[in-house]
Amino acid sequence: MRKISKSISCILSVILLVLVFTSTAFATQSNYDKFDTSAFSLTDNPGEDMAAIALAQLGKTGSDLNYSEEWCADFVGDCAIIIEQSTAVPLYGAVEGLYTKLLDAGATEVTDEPVPGDLVFINWDGAERKGHIEIVYDYDAETKTVFTVGGNTGDYDSYYERHVGTHEIILGSDTIKAILRPDYNDCSEHSYLLFSCTKCGELHPAISSFINQIKAFFYSLLNMLKSL
Repeated sequence: MRKISKSISCILSVILLVLVFTSTAFATQSNYDKFDTSAFSLTDNPGEDMAAIALAQLGKTGSDLNYSEEWCADFVGDCAIIIEQSTAVPLYGAVEGLYTKLLDAGATEVTDEPVPGDLVFINWDGAERKGHIEIVYDYDAETKTVFTVGGNTGDYDSYYERHVGTHEIILGSDTIKAILRPDYNDCSEHSYLLFSCTKCGELHPAISSFINQIKAFFYSLLNMLKSL
């Protein structure tokens, strides 16, 4: 039985690696279908849309949104999927890796005057590692205060109990490791041909959702077999 389980685990691992290298996520979860979008509609400003959909989830916990890992980067990626900007903000569950992927997708560094939709990389202890990510929803130039919203926040050991919350951070403080402005596209009407939009390259939401569901299924199977 153990030999069979190991064989199945090896097969699942290979399949999972294929899925990882043919998509934009690693150790990533996508649960945008759990988001509250009842009062949300797209505008012609993707950055403000990004902030608005994040703020609409205030107070929701990891349990509410069905995340079962550290989920601040997942949350940002899911916000981007909902506002149809997953090309500019790739879905990727590791914060440091997401920083690199954003630059590869055309994001630019911001050193002053952040605007809604900019992404703030944070380390609450002031260390150099980018350990957390949130979305700018406002900025006070007079006090140099950056207002952010993000997932996986709160003083809880369990990511199921952590929630979507807001913070106020002084621009230039050691807490902020970097700010990136994604290269949001202005494709207001997508023209999908098979898997992606012919105008902006946006992956069709159904395809993106299918890939992430398959990956989550194989991760669950792999973890179950490892426990045998």
